Amino acid sequence: MDTKALEERLEQRLNDKQAVYAVVALMGSTEQGAIDPLSEVLEIRKKFEARGLSFVVHADAAWGGYFASMLRERRRLRAPRDGRGFVPQLPLPRYTEKELLSLKDADSVTIDPHKSGYIPYPAGGLCYKDERMKYPVTWKSPIVYRDDQPFSMGVYGIEGSKPGAAPVAAYLSHEVLGLHREGYGALLGEAIFSCTKMYCHWATMSTCDIIVTPFNLLPAEKEGCPDPKKIEKQKQFIRERILNRPNIELVGDEETWKLVKELGSDLCINAFACNFRIKDKVNEDIVEANYFNTRLFERLSITQIKDDMQSRPLILTSSVFTQDDYQGCLTHFKNRLGLVGQQDLYALVNVIMSPFPTEGNFSGQLAEESKNRRGGSQGLLQAQ
Repeated sequence: MDTKALEERLEQRLNDKQAVYAVVALMGSTEQGAIDPLSEVLEIRKKFEARGLSFVVHADAAWGGYFASMLRERRRLRAPRDGRGFVPQLPLPRYTEKELLSLKDADSVTIDPHKSGYIPYPAGGLCYKDERMKYPVTWKSPIVYRDDQPFSMGVYGIEGSKPGAAPVAAYLSHEVLGLHREGYGALLGEAIFSCTKMYCHWATMSTCDIIVTPFNLLPAEKEGCPDPKKIEKQKQFIRERILNRPNIELVGDEETWKLVKELGSDLCINAFACNFRIKDKVNEDIVEANYFNTRLFERLSITQIKDDMQSRPLILTSSVFTQDDYQGCLTHFKNRLGLVGQQDLYALVNVIMSPFPTEGNFSGQLAEESKNRRGGSQGLLQAQ
């Protein structure tokens, strides 16, 4: 979210004397794992309230809500002495931590246990700070409910009949694992580490023929005027000091662990796209790149009954980043890929919710298999 653009729109509404019902902050996008600056949105509301304009602040934490469990009841992490089977918990970035702590100040929060809560679909929840907000979406059928009966959970919301298994599953998981650092927080912290380790593979996977570019920048790419030599040096550091090293060694290497904590997205999702070179010339055509990424998705996804799951070493999903929505952000991403033009971009998305891929370098094997599939798609592309 561009908070400056938000203020401009609110200013226009105030000048036009037009009511604003709500501002929604996304607390973990399902495409990039990105978090909006909720704390800034809340401060902006205070400013406009002083001038006579107020609105509901809703936090869409369907994906990111459970990660707040990483901020409760901190404990010291202890690793097995021999290091076998050890998966470290990667702490949340400071920005992410600050915004998740602001959830308590939102008027309403969406949270989906069937996402980062590891609960079967369709477990979802809508939480209100003031319970009176739920009454406008209350539906009561006379054939099911009587006037002399108290309301039940089933009347709130617009879905009608709701299954009972999902909330029971959520309750049981919460009771068994616990919504704190030693429970869900530990599991999600390890999953973030696994996702960051995979990000390292994507960031260093490019070859002389294939370009693989993560949506999230490396620290060296975030500098005011990025130096290509510094970027390549950082990639080489990742290859030598992060990839293919036992987890226990990474945690014990202070310089390396500091960099690990700066890598990847806000919350556990790797978005990236690929491009290609033919005879040392980088493809600039977005349509061709979209076709290439589509073929990669077909090779690394399950979309039809006839697809063989055993032949997919890694399962990806995909999305389309539109120029109208992403504007300059997408233009910069396309420039990093070597692409030119205003067309929308077909991108790939990798989500890791398990801590286990980093054990025994399984994530390295997945990356190598994925790299081989890219090489195969390159050949298919050249044959067209």
